[in-house]
Amino acid sequence: MLKKYLFSSLAHYSLADIFTIHEQSRISSNLSSITHSPLLVCCEGRNFRSIEAPHQFVAGDMVFLCWNRPSLKQQKACIDRTDSFNYDGKFKGATAGSVSSLQKDMHLSEAGFLLNHARIFLGSGLETYEKAKFALRNWRHFQLSWTFVDCATPIKSGAKFCVCVNEFLPWLMLPLQVLYVNENEGTNKLKASLSFGSGTLQGHLLAGEERFSVELDENNKVWYEILSFSKPACFISFVAFPYVRLRQKYFVAESTKAVLKHCSS
Repeated sequence: MLKKYLFSSLAHYSLADIFTIHEQSRISSNLSSITHSPLLVCCEGRNFRSIEAPHQFVAGDMVFLCWNRPSLKQQKACIDRTDSFNYDGKFKGATAGSVSSLQKDMHLSEAGFLLNHARIFLGSGLETYEKAKFALRNWRHFQLSWTFVDCATPIKSGAKFCVCVNEFLPWLMLPLQVLYVNENEGTNKLKASLSFGSGTLQGHLLAGEERFSVELDENNKVWYEILSFSKPACFISFVAFPYVRLRQKYFVAESTKAVLKHCSS
């Protein structure tokens, strides 16, 4: 019922490019306070209102929606409204560790986080590795029909970006920030590797981190790896979490296809 009502409400206000939903109470039919002129509109509690003025913005359980494919301007507007991570700071950077260390980390599981891990063979040789590394640096692993990241986003610590996802009718804009970038040559059993991890910001449906990496091992084999831990960050994602987990697995399959396609080109 909430989704049906939300979609019908958005249809009446399609002139507003982005909606920010604040879920502190049940959405009602009182739309009298909506302001059409600014780009961003906030539904906080029982009222829609402009969040152009800083004092009107509440960094709570938000959802950034866009009726059409988000433009760079709209993505920037989303990022500008998020200034903090939405999960405990003690877990920041945890994905920089090994998979086994996360599996053994009882604090993560006690905090409600679930792991998602996949490691896929891409091919062999330095040329394949360089292509895979290029794909990662240019966000080719996210250039899919239903989700994307601005490919001009720099892979560097502190860079903020939006993962734009098309689910049903509206697009979702999910803000994140790059936490670290690691590039190594000749470390342990790896001949070369590139990895970067990102943490979720306020306004993301999930709370947690995700790491993408490509590796060239001692046997000259190239691997693409995705590692993440996450949990629902708001009521909507809590209700839809089983579906979200399925979509995470679907993303792994589709993202791998995109990287493989680039490596074989």
